[in-house]
Amino acid sequence: MSSTTLDAVYLPEVLGMGMIGSFDQGWWHFHDGPGSSVEGRFDCRPVGGGCLLSLLNIKSSDLTLSMDYQGPEVISVGTMSASLIRFPDGTQRGSLRRDDEGFVMASVFERGPYVERFDDGHRYRSASMVFLPEFLMDMSAYLPFTYEQLAADLRAAGSADMPAELRADVERLALPCMRAHGSELFFQSLGLEMLSVLHEYVTAVRRADESAGLCTQSRLVRSAQSLIRAHLGDPLTIEGVAARLYVSRTALCAAFKRETGLSIGAWIARERIQRAKELLADGLPAQSVAARVGFAHPSGFAKAFKRHTGLTPLQWSGRRR
Repeated sequence: MSSTTLDAVYLPEVLGMGMIGSFDQGWWHFHDGPGSSVEGRFDCRPVGGGCLLSLLNIKSSDLTLSMDYQGPEVISVGTMSASLIRFPDGTQRGSLRRDDEGFVMASVFERGPYVERFDDGHRYRSASMVFLPEFLMDMSAYLPFTYEQLAADLRAAGSADMPAELRADVERLALPCMRAHGSELFFQSLGLEMLSVLHEYVTAVRRADESAGLCTQSRLVRSAQSLIRAHLGDPLTIEGVAARLYVSRTALCAAFKRETGLSIGAWIARERIQRAKELLADGLPAQSVAARVGFAHPSGFAKAFKRHTGLTPLQWSGRRR
């Protein structure tokens, strides 16, 4: 693993936090210093010729990091979330999940500018491995697939939840004993296992979609609809949905229009009103319903509801009784 790769993948972020680094027994150790905007530590080590392992545990101040990633394309597997990194072009990439809400995500990380946002007072923990194409080439005797094949299937699978086996492997990365006693051979073996599990998963997703007669466009729209329905109570944006699916805003909008005949914004609005009708029918007050379907203010919800139904929420509820 070259120092150039390490510099490109991690150093812009940790140096942007004002952390201080040192090298000891195969590990890079970074910790907070007098000018740091975070409290905690970040540990990183090369694994073989094309893999990086990282462990992060920090408590942040209100921090925004702007960077232009010009390193190599990599596959990243770890405890991540797409809620914090936002690219200027509207796409979004996985980053850290705050507090203890971490979940496992795998993604293809490509070159480009991005902005990473950390909220004041929150603790962020992450354990991840980053794989370069060289790692899969060096380990080709043990892997019946190429980097290109895995990356293509991973992009198509989107941000679906990863299998439990992959979660277990990632959790092993974060065991305290691994910092001191984890050998390079152990981490190489664990990396191979993670890639194999990931390959089995994304291949199964692709074959299931092919058996169902779904083309790539249909798979994308179906994933978007599932994501939207699961997060109707959140402040959804088209850019945010596209980011979670690792596609551009333009590509998602075009696919959605061709598949459904509606713009994605119109479809989100329709789904919110439909969900609101169901909640109102269950007897929930309009103010509670507004929050549950993603409206910050009841007045905005009332206007949107009337625009779609011709009735206010109160009038609609009255008709249902």
